[in-house]
Amino acid sequence: MMGSFASPRSVGGLLVFALVLLAAGCSGSSTVPPPGQGSGALSGSLALFGQDAPLDNLVKFEITVTGITLNPGNVQVSLPAGGVRLELTSLQITTDLIRLDQNIPAGTYTSVDLTLANPEIKFRDETTGAIVELEDTQLPLQTSSVTINVSFSIVQGQLTALLFDFDLRAMVITDAGGNITGVNPSGNIAVSLVNVAGDVGEFEDEIGRVVSINATDSTFVFEPFSSCQQVTITTDTATVFEDFAPLANVFASLQVDQIVEVDADLRVDGTFLAEKIEFEDDTMEDEIEGLIVEIPAGARDAVTGAVSQFKLVLFDVAPCTATLPASDIFTVNVSTTPGVVDFRIDEDDLSVDPALFDGPEDLEVGQKVDVDPVEALGTDPITAEKIKLEDQTIRGTVNGSPAAPNFELSPGSSLFTDPDNSITVRTSSVTEFDDSLPLGVASLLVNQPVRVRGLLFRDLAGELIFEAKRVDGTP
Repeated sequence: MMGSFASPRSVGGLLVFALVLLAAGCSGSSTVPPPGQGSGALSGSLALFGQDAPLDNLVKFEITVTGITLNPGNVQVSLPAGGVRLELTSLQITTDLIRLDQNIPAGTYTSVDLTLANPEIKFRDETTGAIVELEDTQLPLQTSSVTINVSFSIVQGQLTALLFDFDLRAMVITDAGGNITGVNPSGNIAVSLVNVAGDVGEFEDEIGRVVSINATDSTFVFEPFSSCQQVTITTDTATVFEDFAPLANVFASLQVDQIVEVDADLRVDGTFLAEKIEFEDDTMEDEIEGLIVEIPAGARDAVTGAVSQFKLVLFDVAPCTATLPASDIFTVNVSTTPGVVDFRIDEDDLSVDPALFDGPEDLEVGQKVDVDPVEALGTDPITAEKIKLEDQTIRGTVNGSPAAPNFELSPGSSLFTDPDNSITVRTSSVTEFDDSLPLGVASLLVNQPVRVRGLLFRDLAGELIFEAKRVDGTP
């Protein structure tokens, strides 16, 4: 059914993804011919990054990019059969590689055509608390082809980056009652040239499989589960290796088919230089990533707080050959016997007390988690063997006067059910603040809109605590 949405701003925001085009080849003249004119050797690479979409009550927003064309020249970007499915709500205050094409002709371009299909939205109804799903005929796409004018050049040996801003507030069409009636991307996507250095070129928290290893060059081929496109990862003496015990935390401990998490930066040659490589698993098993959207009545023990079951909205499935579940909202059963389920935290550089997420009593609606099921995917319910807490982004407003190093956040989404409707955000010396907050927490103002990225915890009293990796004062 159509469902009711509180207001158009509930789905608002900005999605940014970057088309990074780099010209490869030996050094020499930087003269740029029109596409299709000049030496065929003057080709470059195109990488598609995703970033930045506010959450609010929007639980999931997916759309498929079925075609990307650069003009003049009608240059087609290589996409897999069926296109690239983008899940926009998980791309907040971070970047994600979506596609890399290494055969883009050098030249001057003036526009990009995007062909889109099959939008799908899931949101939490503020009245009933139910997750409402809109797709197919319930969510018509008003136009499937969008032309975005932007002038840029692919210069031999240089890197060019484009940021595509998807204004979700404008894209999602609502009627007078707040009901979502369609999606219209036309006129709601802007493009700007940016410097790829910094966050735009980051490859952050990507989990995937080691495909092959070149020990001579200290490189390996990596298949991230988010895009399933193999890329080359380069390491150097500054690359940090973590959690390979009982093996040493060194390059030599990498093995084919290991599951690892990679943080890396894009380089001009089309490879990625790894900042950190974290061991995840020594075998490739089915794994799902998603958002906890419901703990059913009676599933939380009234005395211990332990959760025996929760509902999950699916974001990603691994490995790339895994069978997709019939529905992307399904049930996860959790044993409440201590030690049966392995609980972990994706800490990155945060110093987090492991007791904050070491048992079923620490599960809460709104957390983003990775789940390794006992059985193969394709069944519902599934039984958790391992649950890992992942970083996520929450949007809201500053509640009360901040008292460094912490502040209170009133979340924009009613998905987060804290007893006092406020989440305690903890910052530390490793928390990154954007340029609008030069003094960190001291720069925050009462009622200021902000976004925070990090880890969401539930204490024994049911209060929500957020350990912040980043704080963005310009949502």
